[in-house]
Amino acid sequence: MYTPNEIIIDRAVEIWKRAVRNPTYDMFAKNDVTSDRTTEVMCASLATMGNKNNKDENVLQKFGEELKKILMTKNENFDSYPRRLDVDYHPCNELQRAAINSGLKVNFPIKTNMSIGEDSLSFTMGYAAPYVKHYPMPNGKWLLTDLSGEDVQHVIKHITDGTPLVLTIEG
Repeated sequence: MYTPNEIIIDRAVEIWKRAVRNPTYDMFAKNDVTSDRTTEVMCASLATMGNKNNKDENVLQKFGEELKKILMTKNENFDSYPRRLDVDYHPCNELQRAAINSGLKVNFPIKTNMSIGEDSLSFTMGYAAPYVKHYPMPNGKWLLTDLSGEDVQHVIKHITDGTPLVLTIEG
């Protein structure tokens, strides 16, 4: 049974604060040349307009506090903790509640998803964007990678023939 890890939850909150501070509105895959980009540009422009306070650090701090409370509290209806936060075109209930409770006014970044585990989380922002996994390191930094269970062959190639692994360390 999943139990929230405060280190992972704090990272989740930080990532969502970054996402709403600088949201993206990507609706098409990066290599999609068949779609009409006019619609994407118009929708992104509309999404960035309006009454917003997503650059106000006090509001973002309160949003983070509200989101952390939600993620650390068991949902009694489902007898479980929230482990997935997403925005298709509208934010999920947990993100919406944190925004309302904090007074955050912003159009959330569409096509954004986060999955929270006990020892890591994964995050993607924008249509067909790759998931980035965040793993805490003992020194307080974070390993960011797109390697997943299916990518073990990349690790094996690195070990056997020295093929470079691209890893990002943040912190």
